[in-house]
Amino acid sequence: MSEVQGLASICLLVFERPKFFDRTMRSLVDHNAGYPYELVVSDDGSLDAGIKILIQKWRPHISFVVDNCGQNMGVGAAMHHCSAIAHGQYVVKCDSDLEFTDNWLGEAVAILENNPDVGTVGMFNYSKNYDKTDERFNVEEERPDCYIMSDFVNSIYVFRK
Repeated sequence: MSEVQGLASICLLVFERPKFFDRTMRSLVDHNAGYPYELVVSDDGSLDAGIKILIQKWRPHISFVVDNCGQNMGVGAAMHHCSAIAHGQYVVKCDSDLEFTDNWLGEAVAILENNPDVGTVGMFNYSKNYDKTDERFNVEEERPDCYIMSDFVNSIYVFRK
């Protein structure tokens, strides 16, 4: 598939946990990403009907939906299916339990565009605004090996297609 310059393809990987997916979509819609994007949602075999209902609820904001044949094929396969239909010059791997801030994508793309030797921008934060009662977390230590770019509660990777 040919890529579109000036467009990012956000691949949002979903498996079960509908309340997290709903919160992630609300956060994505409520914040200006700072860069044009299409949204590809990959349902990796969720058995929970709530995911299907929420995909329909958020459908006006979703460009494509990939259904991995009703079986959990894992993150690698889900990402492969998403990136195969992605049109963007940049591909963004997102988990379904994220919270976004304004210009999160614009900042990441700027790093790639201003640094041709950088292949991937990763955004992590397991300690800033860390709430140990939040069930999304299972890591209790700070990640000193990661560049913390913003207030993310999980991980996002942005890379060139």
